Amino acid sequence: MDKKSVEGDIPVSLCNYVDVYKNDLISSDMEFMRATATASQLRVFELRRGDVLITKDSETADDIGVPAYVPEDLDGVVCGYHLSILRANPRIVDSAFLAWVLRSDSARQHFTAMANGITRFAIGYSDIGSLSIPLPPLDRQQAIARILDEEAAKIDALIEMKDKLKDLLHDETETLLAMRLWPDPLPSNWRMTPLMRLTQSDRPIMYGIVLPGPNVTTGVPLVKGGDVSNGRLNLDVLNKTGYEIEAPFARARLKGGDVVLTIRGKYGDCALVPDQLLGANITQDIARISPRKSVNGLWLLRVLQSRPIREKISNEALGAAVQGVNIRDVKRYRVPVPPLDEQGALVAEIERHLKRVTEISAQLDAARTKLVEYRAAFITAAVTGEIDVGSAA
Repeated sequence: MDKKSVEGDIPVSLCNYVDVYKNDLISSDMEFMRATATASQLRVFELRRGDVLITKDSETADDIGVPAYVPEDLDGVVCGYHLSILRANPRIVDSAFLAWVLRSDSARQHFTAMANGITRFAIGYSDIGSLSIPLPPLDRQQAIARILDEEAAKIDALIEMKDKLKDLLHDETETLLAMRLWPDPLPSNWRMTPLMRLTQSDRPIMYGIVLPGPNVTTGVPLVKGGDVSNGRLNLDVLNKTGYEIEAPFARARLKGGDVVLTIRGKYGDCALVPDQLLGANITQDIARISPRKSVNGLWLLRVLQSRPIREKISNEALGAAVQGVNIRDVKRYRVPVPPLDEQGALVAEIERHLKRVTEISAQLDAARTKLVEYRAAFITAAVTGEIDVGSAA
């Protein structure tokens, strides 16, 4: 069913693609989109205990066939348009077991291979029906499903713990930046100063090329909003613009040590410019900030990455189709500025902390990846009989 509501039809809750994609179970405590259905649609598509829903179309082939199990009757909740309902014969197939089978490597590979499309992929009823599944006796299916419920829950708890630890690291970093870069009260030798007073007089804060034209083979490298992410400049994806287009915007050219700040679209991200981008330019999505000699560029970068500046940018973002902040407002952002030697000391402290956080995060990511891989391998081995889990039930 689609998301439309028709006057006179029966009000229903709509289980959508995202509900299935992000959840192993579809239950009554979830929040669903509101829609309407006819009486005949409700009879066919209302979710029943034992239903297995799968994604039948998506933007990528590997997102096809993702399952979710319905463990209870859900009165008034209907299946959305981008999903298919599988209703197993309960005398032959245990629905919970079927859901686990659909999470196995062989099922995932089957649906990925069957998916057709270019910009959007989909499978049909024949693609779903052609999937071969292991079929042990019904009582063994039920035993395997129970064991997988228990073991997957344990693994998921460990994965969740890794994610929470990463969140704690992020919060710790946010707190450190706020405390060290925005002390309250402000030390007597610090000054609240507008950003425009921290830049070189001959290289003021500005944005760049408004209409850069198509990407060209030979031209000037161009930094646009999407090239700045998570505090880094992605040099591998930079476009180039023609020399004739770039020439009128020569004042916006970059030098090593500049800071670039995204001000339109995905606004609020920033990065240091490496020396190799000398002479490159920017689009109107980017503000160039060129620190003067009395300003440590890495210190300024960390200030711009801190929560107070990000919140200010977010609160002042304007626009409908494309949101952004005004370059005039950016110039007037006031930041607490310590003497140059203290800037260096703060940078050293913060960089030591960030190095430690990066190392711990990498360890957590590696552990999380292993848990996800183990979960997938355990499911596949259990439903195919490679390991005997049913006898443990």
